[in-house]
Amino acid sequence: MKIVSLVIALIGLSFLSSAQTAEEVVDKYIQTLGGIEKMNSIASIEMKAKVDYGGMSIPIQMISLRDGRTISKISFQGQEMSQGAFDGTTSWGTNFMTMKPEKNDAETTENAKRQSSDFVTPLLDYKKKGYTLELLRNETIEGVECLKIKVTKKPQLVEGQD
Repeated sequence: MKIVSLVIALIGLSFLSSAQTAEEVVDKYIQTLGGIEKMNSIASIEMKAKVDYGGMSIPIQMISLRDGRTISKISFQGQEMSQGAFDGTTSWGTNFMTMKPEKNDAETTENAKRQSSDFVTPLLDYKKKGYTLELLRNETIEGVECLKIKVTKKPQLVEGQD
């Protein structure tokens, strides 16, 4: 299995530093965010960002829904296009030559399915997903003391291999 490192930066939550296990840290983290019921009531997440590339600022919008559907939109030279979309079954992209949607290959679709189970956070219901946790050493990031958790989960496919 491949390993994903996840850093939980919880500013002002000094009570977490006394936690002994990764499970306790994650439980306190989820409670701090409002608890499992509150997190399970989230229906969608929208993220907006800008990428600066070659002197251009490219706006990006990413939307994820609880049922696994996702879409990533970019605005480039006055055109808006969906660069990545997943309808819960099939993954799609935009062909930049034709500007038309095209189905992605089976591997890209499988990776989208795997990623869709991590809606809100991979830490939510990590045991049901078969993920394991390990509490690593504390780390200071930009002057903030952080707890570092190693999450081991099913890897993305690369050339058909886990």
